[in-house]
Amino acid sequence: MTPIQLLVLSALVLGGAAFIWRGVKQTMRADAMFFADLVQRLSPILEGKGFRLTRDVYMPKSFGHRIATFEGPSFIVDAAWDGREREILLLRRELGQTSVSAGEHLAAAHLPQGAAVEVYGRATETLLTAAAAIGGSLTSA
Repeated sequence: MTPIQLLVLSALVLGGAAFIWRGVKQTMRADAMFFADLVQRLSPILEGKGFRLTRDVYMPKSFGHRIATFEGPSFIVDAAWDGREREILLLRRELGQTSVSAGEHLAAAHLPQGAAVEVYGRATETLLTAAAAIGGSLTSA
């Protein structure tokens, strides 16, 4: 290869990498905004049922996982974002149970990389509907 060909090839590789990184950063920002909005919208629904937000964590070194924990009088509800699988879950677990992943799935939605705003909206509505369905029968279960 000539030096010019190597230069052009290097520029293409660097340009492609920059383009991909830009898309990844945009998706990470969209995911963060989505989760923050979800927690903000879940809070009044669950607070009205006796739950309070006790934890809202972001784990950037663990595929960007996020967990919001709402403790109630009889059980815990977690909103958990799995950054690797790109799935948002609403989970129910017993008060003494420390493992979020062992919780019972109340709702789930998959968000593909680069998802449109409408996909995030549908995922939010899925979890909000499930949270609204948590009622008196579940608080004693």
